[in-house]
Amino acid sequence: FPVPKPENYVGPVFTIYTLRNVQENEISLLETMKVFFMTLEILLMEDDDFVISGITGVVDHNECPVSYYLQFTPVLMKNFLQCIQNAYPLRVKGCAVFNTLTVFETIFNTFIKPFLGSKLRKRVTVPNKEQSKEFLSKFPRSLLPIEYGGTNGSMDDAAEQWKKKVESYRQWFLDDAKYGTNEKLRVDKSKTIEDG
Repeated sequence: FPVPKPENYVGPVFTIYTLRNVQENEISLLETMKVFFMTLEILLMEDDDFVISGITGVVDHNECPVSYYLQFTPVLMKNFLQCIQNAYPLRVKGCAVFNTLTVFETIFNTFIKPFLGSKLRKRVTVPNKEQSKEFLSKFPRSLLPIEYGGTNGSMDDAAEQWKKKVESYRQWFLDDAKYGTNEKLRVDKSKTIEDG
């Protein structure tokens, strides 16, 4: 979810992707990624600064269910990153992955980093605690939620606000899901998630 923008703030949209309070038996990692993309769709429609100034933020693994680490397949990560890099008109200014299990750094270096373009390789990091503080120090305190030492409300409040916003777009997402391609007109075979 994006955090609320403070008055007079100009810069990238600051987002937090967290898996706290997720019912892992009911919601898969893929479904949480779908919600992330739904949020991007809303930002594209509502926020001109998002397209111009870009996006930056934190992927916080605090309280991330361990079972989700087992769902990080190379194909899933490749498709997720291809979508971020090639399908959306995004300018990723920076991303830090906080509070990970030690195994995640291996997952990141083995399965994620190879799929990142050269610019994103420099902008996406898995920092330790000290480096996390350094990453957050680049942003005004008025932009950060209180959990990250800021004054911009709580993460729970921002998450609840965005939950309501995504729900308000329910009909739009249902209508959008009806659109697709006529595969009979495709010259080459379509690549699917199974193809990698």
